Amino acid sequence: MYARALLEVLKTEPKDKEAVMRQFVALLQRTGDVKKGQKIIEAVERKLTKEAGGRYVEIQSARKLPRESIVSFEEFMKKGDRVATRVHPELIAGVRVIIDDSWVVDATLRARLQKLFTNEH
Repeated sequence: MYARALLEVLKTEPKDKEAVMRQFVALLQRTGDVKKGQKIIEAVERKLTKEAGGRYVEIQSARKLPRESIVSFEEFMKKGDRVATRVHPELIAGVRVIIDDSWVVDATLRARLQKLFTNEH
């Protein structure tokens, strides 16, 4: 709901994005929804990326990836793609790449262990 409203306002007031964002943050503070801010911004980024013809690519890893690793992933991305990185310690090791919330490449140790123990039963 917030993401849709923010997108609409940004489209109608394209010249003063800073003022729009300040007002948006003030709204989140008044309603007690500041903790949702990051997810809202992410939803806006996803929508804007899709509208521009790009894909939203999320690279998840157990630890923060070095810049060189991120650059190597970006070589496989299309112009206009938005790449986000997330740290999920529960992955143990390896990476998981999610494209547009649908296509997943899971090369994590956690996935391999789950597969190993699932196949044994």
